[in-house]
Amino acid sequence: SSVLLQELRLALVKLPPENIREPLWRIAEIVVGLFPCVPAFMSGTYVGDIVGATIVVSSVLVARGGHQAAFLVDAVGCAALAGTSLWLALRSPAPGAVGDDGS
Repeated sequence: SSVLLQELRLALVKLPPENIREPLWRIAEIVVGLFPCVPAFMSGTYVGDIVGATIVVSSVLVARGGHQAAFLVDAVGCAALAGTSLWLALRSPAPGAVGDDGS
């Protein structure tokens, strides 16, 4: 079964004509890399915006060959996500706190 998968992969890679093969796969890589940002941006939250922006920048960098830069963007995005989550957690009142129900 692994031999069959390798043959299918090789056939898929060689499928487009040689003169458009590299740009086609680069565009496909960007498009597939951007799929996860759709629900992130649709959430309409700070966290979703941070995750979506990180995914967009990382996907473009990876497709352009900037794997180290994409790793750095991911690390900064994760730090921003952690900081935003902490900020949101600290500014919202605890459930059941005095005055939570309007009293």
